Amino acid sequence: MKIYLIILVYGIKVLFLINDDQDVSDLKYFLSIIQAAETREEDFDELLNNINLDTWATFSAFTVLTQNYHHDYIHNIRIAIDPWSGHASPIVVDPALASLFKKSYIYNLKNSVRLFETKVGYENIFPLETSNNDLINLLNRSSIFIDVKYEKIFHYIMNKNVIVDEINSLQNISNLLKISANRDPEINSKELIKKIEIYKKDLKKIENSVKEKFFSEPLASWNRNSKSINIFIQGEMPISKIKLNFDSETPEWVAIDENYNGKIDSNEHKFFSNGEKSITIDANFYANRIALSKKKTDMHTRSSVIVAKTKFSLITDKDILPINIFGENPFSKKQIKLSYSKNKDAVQMTKFNKIIYKKELNQNIDNFLEFSNNVYIKGNYILEKPVKINPGTNFLMAKNSHIIFKNKVIAKGTSKKPIVFKKLNNSSNAWGTVALVGKKSSGSVLTNVLLDGGSGGNYKQLRFTSMLSLHNTQNIRLEKIKLSNHTRYDDMLHIIYCDNIYINEAELNNAYGDAIDVDISTNIKIENSNFLEAQNDSIDFMESEAAIISSSMIGSKDKGISVGENSNILIFNSSLEKNNTGLAVKDRSNVEVIHTNFQNNLIHLNLYSKNWQYGGGGNGKIYRSYFLGNNNLIKSSDKSYLVIDDSTILGKKTFKGKNILTENMNFSKKNIDINKNKLKITHPMRGEIFLVNNNKHGSNLITNNYR
Repeated sequence: MKIYLIILVYGIKVLFLINDDQDVSDLKYFLSIIQAAETREEDFDELLNNINLDTWATFSAFTVLTQNYHHDYIHNIRIAIDPWSGHASPIVVDPALASLFKKSYIYNLKNSVRLFETKVGYENIFPLETSNNDLINLLNRSSIFIDVKYEKIFHYIMNKNVIVDEINSLQNISNLLKISANRDPEINSKELIKKIEIYKKDLKKIENSVKEKFFSEPLASWNRNSKSINIFIQGEMPISKIKLNFDSETPEWVAIDENYNGKIDSNEHKFFSNGEKSITIDANFYANRIALSKKKTDMHTRSSVIVAKTKFSLITDKDILPINIFGENPFSKKQIKLSYSKNKDAVQMTKFNKIIYKKELNQNIDNFLEFSNNVYIKGNYILEKPVKINPGTNFLMAKNSHIIFKNKVIAKGTSKKPIVFKKLNNSSNAWGTVALVGKKSSGSVLTNVLLDGGSGGNYKQLRFTSMLSLHNTQNIRLEKIKLSNHTRYDDMLHIIYCDNIYINEAELNNAYGDAIDVDISTNIKIENSNFLEAQNDSIDFMESEAAIISSSMIGSKDKGISVGENSNILIFNSSLEKNNTGLAVKDRSNVEVIHTNFQNNLIHLNLYSKNWQYGGGGNGKIYRSYFLGNNNLIKSSDKSYLVIDDSTILGKKTFKGKNILTENMNFSKKNIDINKNKLKITHPMRGEIFLVNNNKHGSNLITNNYR
């Protein structure tokens, strides 16, 4: 992850990269998208794809609740760009309450947000859309962003009581702070306690002011003409659940004319009466936010965001008009009757102002894009819509080309007609990646899919280290997939920021680096799969939770399975054979191994500490497993702990290190009874474990009830 420092020198942005990587192309792209988003709606949508809306809304809620607008170009802005999610995120720097800033800074900030200030005591509580840099200024004009931000603010104030908790915390530690301050000759303890009391009072002022806003009555009115109804919204609070009541005749539907063209287009929503005398529009309506600056030089650094009276146009079936209209404050849930207004002066919705429909209304049912036969891919092919790939489809990939699916993919090949991703021709250089990126790709299925000759690469703010990439998604099934001839980049398959990924009957052979790399993911299940001769690890885990079932890791040049960085892994009914290291467990990771063969590995087990930041080694529990080899080497460092229970070691036994405990080392094929209650398995993915007979192997452990 790259961290950037952004400052303003004589009106010019100067960028500093905090870490050693000098490639700033991702930041240049991100800043260019911010500028382009000011004028083009498509670029604004692209900007939202390059940030995590929830993260920035949380950050903005924090600035509102603390009145801390310290992240401007006078002070240093830091952002982190994550190459795996492709998102740029804010970093909180020098947090402080606005009232404790120097007066000169308060004066400058006040000048940039003069409108709609609320007087509280001697200080100003700034508007909810106060902006401290050009990105926040841009987001604060988007109703999509504002809606999420307001939900956050309301949640933290009303449900989490964060300000009350902060005040109570300060009260509880004030005596300790006073004692500590008295010991420091450079701190005036009386002045410190005085500032803390001011801080507590200011927090209460902020809480009261924000509550007052969120429980206020929305400023809404309406009027009508012969063919349409106009709803007017002004002020910070939105109005929702607009209810139109009718008299003798009720229309079949009411629709919102979002482009103000006097008719209802196919993409505009209709709300139906269903035999009632009223129609309710279940949506949130926000007034426009407009950027305002007195100087050109301040347009993107100190411009304020003001609220403009905004008109929304409704059209009814047969031009039937209501007798009255009601609405609701979406936060307080208080209903109001909209007054009838003769003043029709208002602006139309800007490109940043979208009506926020409820989820069930906002999910457009897109037809699947279908692919068949031969598909030629050159460059970056980005698919935003759901995709269906028919059996026998061949994707012929040019050098360095990527296919990035940002929506659901159903790719169900057959054994006779697999779906294939391969080089454009045999002499071509490696293509890039096939990627599933983002939450919309959840629920994707890839069956009987072959990938041959890929590598990895970059796309905008995203980095791909594998020929098949799963980034920030969930509920994915990969069955009967085969990956081969991967080059240049670290992994054949990379899984990061994912949840509930099921891999079954996969074949990954001769990986250039790792066959599968799993980072910061949960509920990963790998079953009935084979890994042969990976040049590095067959499977590598970092900060992850997974189960490996009935699978073979053979001939890895480094580790059959590498478990690191606080991972929690369950392995059973599997085989680790002829690897440099069969199983490595490190850095506060935990592994449970049941009914698994360790055969002819140079090192069967190695538990140790690698990254000092995790403060410990590895922990392993091995049950009813075989160790076979001329020299059965098992290693454990001082900070690690290993238990081998009810297992057999055939050949020379070599234990190196401490904290290796062996119990009941008499396991044989004749002794197949297992008492589940004595296994002491605490892995969250365990499910139920029981034995079934298998003539070839004697017995197998099977699990059910996986999450």
